[in-house]
Amino acid sequence: MTYNEKIAAIISEIAPVLKADFLPELYAAGLLEEADEDDLHFEVRGLHTKTGAPHAFSI
Repeated sequence: MTYNEKIAAIISEIAPVLKADFLPELYAAGLLEEADEDDLHFEVRGLHTKTGAPHAFSI
């Protein structure tokens, strides 16, 4: 999976749960920047979601 494909997959997963204060594109780039190269499991922190609950997902 290319970088752009990963970004697109992450954005589609986090856009519905992310608070309006955060841009999905920037948040997705930050998640990839912090991840290991082969890591495909991510989590949006509860403070950053609309519900306040963490959102874990895999791409």
